Amino acid sequence: RTAAPSWMKSLGKWQHPFVYRMKFVKGNYVELAKEYRKWFISQGQFKSLKDKIAENPNLNKFLGGRAFWFNLAHPAARKRQMEDILFTEDQIKRKGSEGEAIVGCTYAQAREIFARYEKMGMKKGFMKVAGWINRGYDASHPDVWPPEPKLGSIDELRDLMKPRLDWVMGLHDNYMDIYDNNPSFPKGVIHNADGSLLTGGFWAGGQAYIMNYRDSLNYAKRNWEKMKMLGVQAMFVDTVTAMQLYQSYEKGNEYTKSDDVRYKLELIKFFKKEGVLFGSEEVADFAIPAIDWFENRHRREEGRSIPLWPLVFHDAAFCMRYHPGENGKYPSWMEDMLYGYMLHFFNSDRFDEKRFKSTFHVDEWNEQTGTDEMLSHAFLGEGHSVEETIFGSGKRIICNFGDKKYYGQGIVVEPAGYKIL
Repeated sequence: RTAAPSWMKSLGKWQHPFVYRMKFVKGNYVELAKEYRKWFISQGQFKSLKDKIAENPNLNKFLGGRAFWFNLAHPAARKRQMEDILFTEDQIKRKGSEGEAIVGCTYAQAREIFARYEKMGMKKGFMKVAGWINRGYDASHPDVWPPEPKLGSIDELRDLMKPRLDWVMGLHDNYMDIYDNNPSFPKGVIHNADGSLLTGGFWAGGQAYIMNYRDSLNYAKRNWEKMKMLGVQAMFVDTVTAMQLYQSYEKGNEYTKSDDVRYKLELIKFFKKEGVLFGSEEVADFAIPAIDWFENRHRREEGRSIPLWPLVFHDAAFCMRYHPGENGKYPSWMEDMLYGYMLHFFNSDRFDEKRFKSTFHVDEWNEQTGTDEMLSHAFLGEGHSVEETIFGSGKRIICNFGDKKYYGQGIVVEPAGYKIL
């Protein structure tokens, strides 16, 4: 659903000629990934993390660090929309009074929690503050300003955004989703061929509608005039790189899938020109020239998962995963080490203090390999439970996800264990 071919109808028509080129290669998925990498570089689209760090040294704070998603507030349920999806009156009441923000953590409390993370050993990485917008997380896009007053003053938010140690401080935002109870609605909403408005997901703010990024870029520029006084170092803008390409049939504001690629990249470049780091959700190669990090849902599935994305783009953007979960057979952070990813945490009921304190060795591995090309990946021995990745510096890691010892290459790797060579 998220992949769109290079040859596409534009607003329902084939409007120009297309060229299709094939190249036959020998080898497995590693050789295929490397062939694509060569082609991508030849197109002048590749930009390495080392080059991006040289342009903005704050990005170096990601290397060997860990990332946090820190949510402050969320909106109360919208009664009509809760009824639409068959919530009971009792359930709706428990969701709070419509229009209010339900505060989980104020700016002042967030500062205290950050200080606790420091004491627990976090020295560098990225802290992303979400739910700061009026009425809380997802509630008011793209009309995010002023920030939710229940959380504290704007000066307190600005104080929260001040750099700490080697942490990058950033904000969460969104320029794809818009809600019908916000002033800007429906300006910029994509029109289907029949004239109806394109709906998106049902999120914290209720039923979302999808915007075209030509108008989104204007909203982002408008908002930034207010937001930049906060001293933000990074912006995570949800879904820019996560969704398939859209088109709009709105009369006088037609918008093609080619426009969608162009304006999404323009939005990323706008924030980068303002001196802030930029990240988004999932992965998409059109963003590689400008984006600094991706947050994804990559999961290892025995015998099926292969790290195609890291084999091509590991040294072009940092990656981190949401809620990998534990399976009881091996610790999930072994997958992050295999793929060369940063660790990612949420401040929620899912926050595992023990996991937080016991995984700084993963950060150390990322420090050594985070800006390297991933040279290869292989399954070792019989079956698919033992995997190896090799990075550009020559460092390699063997992870044993199985329940038997691995013997090979003159070493032994214990079940649910790993070896760095």
